[in-house]
Amino acid sequence: MAETLIYTTEKMVKENDAKIKEEDKKELADKAEAAKIAVKSENHDDIKKATEELSKVAQRVGTSLYQAQQGQPKTEETKPEEKAEAKPAEDKKE
Repeated sequence: MAETLIYTTEKMVKENDAKIKEEDKKELADKAEAAKIAVKSENHDDIKKATEELSKVAQRVGTSLYQAQQGQPKTEETKPEEKAEAKPAEDKKE
């Protein structure tokens, strides 16, 4: 599990490099490195502590990325204001 968390965190940083603050990148790198060292030590308590710390930071950064993405304008989909302007087809009885 620790290896997976380290991998996914490093992948997240690589894929979103321009969107992540420098201080967050440094904190993620430091926590990932601490987790790698803990895994090598094979000490269960150290691994657990390091992965919990890395997970907290990764979740915080991931949440920030998600929220920033939600603030961007929609591209392919219909925008909410366009949906509001569309009128339902009226049934015409003759």
